[in-house]
Amino acid sequence: MNRLPFELTDKIFDLLSRNDICSLCQVNTYWHNIGSIKLYRYPIIQTRTQLNLFINISKKSKSHIRVLDFASVHQHTTDSILLSLLQHITNLNHINLSKCTGLSPTTILMSIHNNLESLNTLILADCTLTTDILTCIGKAIHYNLKKLNLSNTMIKPCVSIDTFNQLETMFTLPCSSSQLSYLDISYCAWVNNQTLENIAHGLPKLDHLLLQWCNQVKPISIHFLAEKLEHLKSIDLRHIDLIGSKEQALDIIYHTASLKEILFTHKRTTAQILL
Repeated sequence: MNRLPFELTDKIFDLLSRNDICSLCQVNTYWHNIGSIKLYRYPIIQTRTQLNLFINISKKSKSHIRVLDFASVHQHTTDSILLSLLQHITNLNHINLSKCTGLSPTTILMSIHNNLESLNTLILADCTLTTDILTCIGKAIHYNLKKLNLSNTMIKPCVSIDTFNQLETMFTLPCSSSQLSYLDISYCAWVNNQTLENIAHGLPKLDHLLLQWCNQVKPISIHFLAEKLEHLKSIDLRHIDLIGSKEQALDIIYHTASLKEILFTHKRTTAQILL
């Protein structure tokens, strides 16, 4: 098997279970190197025990990691844990820190900055952010960042959780090079009409937008955004008080050539229109 092309060996390992790969890693150095890449590229961390074992893996194993998902162990994730990993991880494609409320904005910023050019997906739901983090995200979307989840976040500095933020610091670079196609800002009390207008100007390739419970926005801003974003295929407007009828939803779709799906709430029930 050592004489097989690496690409073929790689495909064979893709068909094996994690237990099988662990067994093969003990055969020889060649198989150990391939198996390690497979085992650590997409680590599964669902318990505190797994988290403790994970942070103690070797530097070489850490260099193979491409996905870092702490959502299932959010209550155990601390600055010291994440910082110890970030020293050796610089090519992450996917970061999920959802509900990791114990993390400081400084550590979150470092996790993005250290993987700025490789990030494809970033999930920061329920986290506390800063304008510096938004600036760093703005740089990432001009490299490879395509999916961004900022739902239920607070952005500091702010007077209160519902202090408006227009995301200006996220849009300081030319919009033509933005790669972002998916944005979730549901449950964000800081979203207002100007926020939507900035998104419309700054994210020209956006095709999915989630705005659940963003009750500070008005229909005129939603119309403007939908008309401006030429690639927008789906928009989620559930629990927005001013969009509560089929007629209002259809009016948005009819003025947007690309839009194929709209979700809204009608009499406390989720409704969907598909074209």
